[in-house]
Amino acid sequence: MDIEEKEQAMDFFHGLDPGRYGAFKTSMLNGWAAGAFDPPDTVNKLYRTAGSWVKPIPRGEGGTAVSYVTIEEGAKQAAAKKKQEQQRKQKQQQAAAAAAEGEATEDGDKKPPPKDRSNYRCWSCNEFGHLANSKQYPNYKKKSEDKDVNANVTW
Repeated sequence: MDIEEKEQAMDFFHGLDPGRYGAFKTSMLNGWAAGAFDPPDTVNKLYRTAGSWVKPIPRGEGGTAVSYVTIEEGAKQAAAKKKQEQQRKQKQQQAAAAAAEGEATEDGDKKPPPKDRSNYRCWSCNEFGHLANSKQYPNYKKKSEDKDVNANVTW
């Protein structure tokens, strides 16, 4: 059984490494599909074309990558995306349930229970259990009390 030269060329083309020749293969397939040029009819012509292909210079943030997605792969990706969406919704429901266990605010909204601040060290007084900008700080002043009314007066 003899294999035609054109079929051997296409076998060679499909056997090229997609990591190294991905951009070349994509350009060739697009050119053939658009009718811009015909596929090489010999392995030698295809070999010379692939060998003389100008490869883009990879940049520091990444190289050139090509991915091919089949219908099966697309279905896997859709299933993974659906699973991620379900997990996100489940987390939202858990957060809403946790907030529902909190105490009500003046607006009637629920807020989560307060955080455990026993391990927090205040950067002002160096004591544990609060931060200098929190209401638990012994010397906490409201912003209105903190302002000096004569701050901008010049005599």
